[in-house]
Amino acid sequence: MRVELNKVSNRIDINQYTLKEYVEYLKSFDSKVFVVELEDRVIEIKFQSSQFPHLIGFQYAYDSRKNQKKYKGKLALDTMETFSLDSFRRNVNKNKVKVSNKTISWENDIQPRVEWLPFF
Repeated sequence: MRVELNKVSNRIDINQYTLKEYVEYLKSFDSKVFVVELEDRVIEIKFQSSQFPHLIGFQYAYDSRKNQKKYKGKLALDTMETFSLDSFRRNVNKNKVKVSNKTISWENDIQPRVEWLPFF
């Protein structure tokens, strides 16, 4: 069952949403401050919409090395809005980016980030 992204209470199934919908949801948190109160201190985290593509690993979805800038920061949000989920998945798996001798894959590394972020 599809739930509005602002009302999720668990991991989502990203296949039920477009990347455009997902980006619009993420943009709603631009400049919001998340406050964590601990016994001995308060931690404040200010969200910037330009950080979200990195949090979900969009930088690994580039279509060619010369276009990598389009997949990072503020430019990445615009790129994501015009991207399909299939292209995101396909490019991540095609690029076979290695981080600390581990190959980044859609299924193990990116999809869980994408699906759990709205719940967070």
